[in-house]
Amino acid sequence: MEQIGPNPKLILRQYGAPMTLRDAETALGRLRRARPELFDAPTPDGYLRGIDYYRAEDLLTVFRQASNLFFHAHGRFPDLITPHATIDGFFAMKFFEPVRLPGPGDKLTVPDYLSPETLAAVGLPKRPWVSLDAELPPDDAVPAGRYLYKFASGNSMQVALEWPLAPAERARIEAEAARWSQAKFGLRWGEWWYSVAPPRYFLEEDLTQQMTGRPEVRIFVRDGRVQLFWMTFETDSEPKRQRLFNADLEVLHAESKEGRIAVDDPPPEQAALMLRAAAEIGRHFGVVRVDFMNVPGPHPIIGEVTLCHNNAIIPFQPRRFDQALYLKLFG
Repeated sequence: MEQIGPNPKLILRQYGAPMTLRDAETALGRLRRARPELFDAPTPDGYLRGIDYYRAEDLLTVFRQASNLFFHAHGRFPDLITPHATIDGFFAMKFFEPVRLPGPGDKLTVPDYLSPETLAAVGLPKRPWVSLDAELPPDDAVPAGRYLYKFASGNSMQVALEWPLAPAERARIEAEAARWSQAKFGLRWGEWWYSVAPPRYFLEEDLTQQMTGRPEVRIFVRDGRVQLFWMTFETDSEPKRQRLFNADLEVLHAESKEGRIAVDDPPPEQAALMLRAAAEIGRHFGVVRVDFMNVPGPHPIIGEVTLCHNNAIIPFQPRRFDQALYLKLFG
């Protein structure tokens, strides 16, 4: 693996640097003594963990960077010895969770986790073009329409476009997309699974208009059992809107701590199908978040799967709910 050590000045400027490399070495040593099972647990065939993926010298750098990001968000370091919050559990996944390869960081692998019957029931967005190269296809190779041009292994690496493109616009978008694979998304702060798959680019139908006024659905699953059903309205207005349910679709008096407000909307009409598909995907993971594009009609569209929810930056509240959710997901 290539050297991935980040620029120390960049860390200091963006996040502060309360943890040094020596501190990181001390913290990992203390954790190994307190919880040797985290380090010594066997990894199943076809899976990989962060502590095995990173070289020893890179592991210290990445653990320090991830810890300082965490400190910047929460005013404390992650507690991996006596964890009690969901953010601690999600942080630990970066280094100790066995991840199935080629990994959930590749958006195009989601169908691999579903049976043909369930995949037909929930559906996928139309993707008329997939490539290992950022160069877009000829105009006549893709039907005219609105698309999202996406990079398969990363977050927020996409461009909305109207096909076909003008030559100047095509050149600009291709140049931007070529930089996505060079960014090595997630590698420097512990989300290494985005880097294990070959870089792929694709065009996906733009479902924005169909989603207008409808919530996205994010379902948290542990070992194939649904633990949380979360509706979130991703609009440009602030604060954002949300509603949380348990696996039986009973309302929970809790929220994600990011300036969101509760709403009274019931679960979507296809919630039961979403729950079934999410549980099926979850059998391939310890803990995973499964996202759906809740379009009208009988077939909700499966989106992507996420391991480290919001990069361990945003907890749920109130605190007692977050602690109870930690036990459901990680206890």
